[in-house]
Amino acid sequence: MSELLSASRGHSWWWGLRQVALHVVITLLALGIAFSLPVAAQYILYQWSDVRHPRYDFDTRELVYSDAHGRELRRTPFASARALTPALLHPRAAPSTPSPGTGRESRELETNV
Repeated sequence: MSELLSASRGHSWWWGLRQVALHVVITLLALGIAFSLPVAAQYILYQWSDVRHPRYDFDTRELVYSDAHGRELRRTPFASARALTPALLHPRAAPSTPSPGTGRESRELETNV
């Protein structure tokens, strides 16, 4: 215990003042962030609930556009991830009847790009 007291006596008053100032700055930053969050949350809520953004219909996989009163204006098909992948990665459809001389079906990748 006496070692702890002797170690704390070695610090000057300047060190203590610096620690207090650092704590004040951190507290003020925390308060600033806490009070700015409601504004950010309000912006996000109003931005994402805007009727100009289409909603996604999970049953039909379409984007649904609405007017200011919530009435549906139009639907557009949503581009799937398969449409965005290169043709090289799409598996070629297996033939309906196996070729003569083969006892099993084989699947090949398309190589025409």
